[in-house]
Amino acid sequence: MGQGSRAYMTNVSALRIARDGSSLRDEAIAAEVPVVVRFGNEAISLTCTPCDLEDLAFGLSFSSGFIERAEEVRAVSVCEEADGFVVSIEPGCEVRRAISGVSASTSPCPAVVAPALPGFDVGLLPEGPHIAPEDVWKASDELFALQGMHQDTGATHAAMFVDCATGRRFVREDIGRHIAIDKLIGSLLREGVDPSSGFMFLSSRCALDLAIRCARFGIAIVATISAPTSAVVEFGERVNMTLAAFARKDRFTVYTHPERIDWAGC
Repeated sequence: MGQGSRAYMTNVSALRIARDGSSLRDEAIAAEVPVVVRFGNEAISLTCTPCDLEDLAFGLSFSSGFIERAEEVRAVSVCEEADGFVVSIEPGCEVRRAISGVSASTSPCPAVVAPALPGFDVGLLPEGPHIAPEDVWKASDELFALQGMHQDTGATHAAMFVDCATGRRFVREDIGRHIAIDKLIGSLLREGVDPSSGFMFLSSRCALDLAIRCARFGIAIVATISAPTSAVVEFGERVNMTLAAFARKDRFTVYTHPERIDWAGC
């Protein structure tokens, strides 16, 4: 189910109309399929890009409050069916006990599910890390080259975690911006990456459900290409999150907690 399989796209015949003439052509479009994620007896229904579904299993379980660590997942299985995929997550016994009183949830958008689940409170984020403006500008310059799906289809969002300690970039894409983050968080959980070692860079606007996901995982700096809303700014101020938006080329705007950006030399 990796990105290299190109399961994330399909080809269709389309009519292109331009001032200098029209033509029939094959167009690559992003695949969007139904996926049911089952965690024990709980179920979340959504539509997403059919790749990195194992990462989605871990990330959505974390964002929904079912797990805190990757070790709390015993096994994940992905089954392709006629009309989509079923991703089944087998939790450990301790997690099975913890969620025994939670009623099943079904939603086309897991962003609606997560904040309603018990234990979803977000505490204050730690003071670190500190980054330079050049780190954000470099991430902005690099992102498009790392968006293979978007280059092929023009229809996906990307979430990138920049690990300042190692220089590694972790990227996941999906038609849903919140699902891209869930997939990315799942991959970071599975690899044991410390969320305080870097920052998140998003190809979308700074929406509240995205900020909540990042904060709950422990990411204290979030930079996005487009604007935040008032709810996001209020949330960032409250949980001690640094929010930077309009991060394009050689500029960005910091809306909350600018002390983590070493900007004095700019």
